[in-house]
Amino acid sequence: MSHPTIIHHKAALDGQEALPNTLEAVANCLRANAAMIEIDICALATDDYLVMHDTTLDGETTGYGEIQAYSVEAARQLKLIHHGTVSSYRPPLLSEVIQLIASAPSNAVLQLDFKNAYPFVGEEPLHRLSKLIAPLGKRAVVSSVADWQLRQLHRIAPEIRLGFDPQLYLDWRGKEDEIFPEKQGDYGYWDDYPIAAKRIWSVTSYLADRCAFLAQQVPGIDMMFIRHDLITQSLKEGFNWAQALGSRGIALAAWTVDLPQSAEAAKQLIAAGVTHITTNTPSKLKVQN
Repeated sequence: MSHPTIIHHKAALDGQEALPNTLEAVANCLRANAAMIEIDICALATDDYLVMHDTTLDGETTGYGEIQAYSVEAARQLKLIHHGTVSSYRPPLLSEVIQLIASAPSNAVLQLDFKNAYPFVGEEPLHRLSKLIAPLGKRAVVSSVADWQLRQLHRIAPEIRLGFDPQLYLDWRGKEDEIFPEKQGDYGYWDDYPIAAKRIWSVTSYLADRCAFLAQQVPGIDMMFIRHDLITQSLKEGFNWAQALGSRGIALAAWTVDLPQSAEAAKQLIAAGVTHITTNTPSKLKVQN
């Protein structure tokens, strides 16, 4: 049984003071010898990307409105709001994170969770992203739920490593959690695809077919990022996503597995051969791993 690579969610470290998705948090992860660090990115108006989870600034920062309307200069003036108070931290530019990682004595891989789900009017933001991450080469992975964005990026820069999160197509969750998929299918999974509407196959056959379909949504993907509840539920049904994707040369990352609350799920994921685990508690997970 191999040990999965731990992905530091939003540059997380157990108990660190630095706020998530900040340059300070990334630096702390590098000092802790993190193998893989995840951050969220949204396109600015020109030149760069901002490291932020949402595409709007309201509530999380001293700014307001769409990130895509902000210049680099305006973005540099933003401060993050923590528990209702303006903090000393600011959301970094992607170029700053790239420079930090490229210059560090580390082989850490950077996962860029691409938050711009709606298509851009033109291709410039995707060309911009390609140029920004070029210094990291294969040490950068761009992931997204928006497979249409990933397909465009692959066409523009086929050398970039890509990761696809299929949660808009298939999920296992509570009703209130997400907008898509809109329907809970006859197999129990949230799935708007017609095949899910009437249970005819075994659940294992249904999942195998959905896996084969989703694995082809984005050409040349390196990784698939799947909510851990979907993976563990599928294991109960007799279907192993790690094995099925591994046979296609695709690594599987389970998100987001925090300890102690997800300790049992972590054991199941490791035993199933999941290659990567995203977590906010990397130190605790390393002990269990």
